[in-house]
Amino acid sequence: MSTQTPELPELPFDRFWLEYQEDIRKMQETIKCPQTKAGEGTWNDALNNPVFKVFNRIHPFLGSLISVMEYEQVGKEEGRDFFSGREEQRMVLRALNLTIEDSIKFPYGPDEKAKYEDYRNFFENMLGRFRATDSLIQEGRQFPNFVNSLFMIFIQEVNNLKGVENFNIDIERIRRKITDYLPQLKKIDEGRILEAIIDKMPSEQSLEVKQERRI
Repeated sequence: MSTQTPELPELPFDRFWLEYQEDIRKMQETIKCPQTKAGEGTWNDALNNPVFKVFNRIHPFLGSLISVMEYEQVGKEEGRDFFSGREEQRMVLRALNLTIEDSIKFPYGPDEKAKYEDYRNFFENMLGRFRATDSLIQEGRQFPNFVNSLFMIFIQEVNNLKGVENFNIDIERIRRKITDYLPQLKKIDEGRILEAIIDKMPSEQSLEVKQERRI
């Protein structure tokens, strides 16, 4: 009888993860939920939608998307663009995938109406589409409306859940609410709250150093 250890398949070398994993995990924590009162209000209002009552595990994911939009609008207000670069966009995609993976692993409670099998296609399709987008960005494809693209993927996959039809999110309405709130946010505590929100993002200096190392 042979006692030779079976040969394991070689895993692809993920240089991006090795170089940016700390920033990706920081990004995941940063966009875990909305950072502003306007974003949080929109997120809470979504709980009135029956889709989120049945498929409650997709509601936190919406919170992450709203948070990404908040940073997009804060960046425009402050003359910064958090998500225009390839590295930043790829980090957001990786962070969102980690959020999906965490949701898959979290035990299901007895009061949850939907179980893993009900979410399975949603989880797999979201992971697959974000990984595909990550690869396209790596190859040089540009996504000028990056945040809208994330929302559209989410909307499409929610509509593929069993029993869900005509689900939609008014993306521009959310954007307007966030934008309209920012002048008020800048006045709170002399702008320190806004500064604290910005400081949660991986620093530009850290990303520049890592980009220089790759050249």
